[in-house]
Amino acid sequence: KNKIFSINYGITKNIVDAAKNKKASRIIFLSSAVADMKENGEYGKSKLLAEEYIKESGLKFIIFRPSIIYGNGEKKFIGKLVNLIKNNKIVPVIGNGDYKINPVFIEDVIYAIKKSIIIKKTNKTYYLAGAEEISMNGLCHIIACSLKKKIFILHIPIGILKILSFFIRKFKEDFPSSEQLTRITNHQKYDVDKTKKDLGINPIKFEEGIKICYE
Repeated sequence: KNKIFSINYGITKNIVDAAKNKKASRIIFLSSAVADMKENGEYGKSKLLAEEYIKESGLKFIIFRPSIIYGNGEKKFIGKLVNLIKNNKIVPVIGNGDYKINPVFIEDVIYAIKKSIIIKKTNKTYYLAGAEEISMNGLCHIIACSLKKKIFILHIPIGILKILSFFIRKFKEDFPSSEQLTRITNHQKYDVDKTKKDLGINPIKFEEGIKICYE
């Protein structure tokens, strides 16, 4: 908890204070879609606190709240899943796999940041998400198809994973926490209409993005 807040809030605060001293024209902050979720956990709380500090700073700002970002070099979520499917026929999935996610391609994130530097509108918060919502089961099959792999999805009840998490995280910190498991399986809708209108962004479909990254 202390590490998360010292990085996401503490370092952001230092940068904002320095930007004020240098009379910066604006600050562009990459937050997270988790920030305003009901079950946002310590990570989401730290991002939300950083957002609030920016808004109260007096600086002009643009805040981005991206969903799960994927692309070349990403290894935490989609990248880890791709590697799992690439090397295994059996793919474990949290719960029933019917919950939806909306991953956003890294190039779309980069485009949005570039556009935010030159647009006149400021003091805005934008969500960044992909072109469509996909179930976790569907996501796995799209990746497998791209890799020309046949897979069997093994659904693991979330209750069992939460019990395992309590013990495993003592030795393996990257195993999902109970909060993370809840967030992953609770579908969140992203309002991207304002993002598309103001930034002229047309997000790429996951099937196209995954081919660019991993084929």
